[in-house]
Amino acid sequence: EVDIQIFNNEGRLVHRIIRNLTSTGNRVNEITWDGTSDGGKPLGSGVFLYRVKVKSTEDGSSAQGYSKLVFIK
Repeated sequence: EVDIQIFNNEGRLVHRIIRNLTSTGNRVNEITWDGTSDGGKPLGSGVFLYRVKVKSTEDGSSAQGYSKLVFIK
């Protein structure tokens, strides 16, 4: 399971993407964000923070990471 949370520069959660992916071994899947809020409203250009949490459905182990992204329209 992959859980991506995108926050604006004020720390508010603006969008969340959850995907259930099945794979064996290491795998890279593309997950895209269309620049909208959870309500479907287009967001303006800016710097956002995102958190990615990955949880294994096989053994329950998990990992997470944070990073910045620059969204330019």
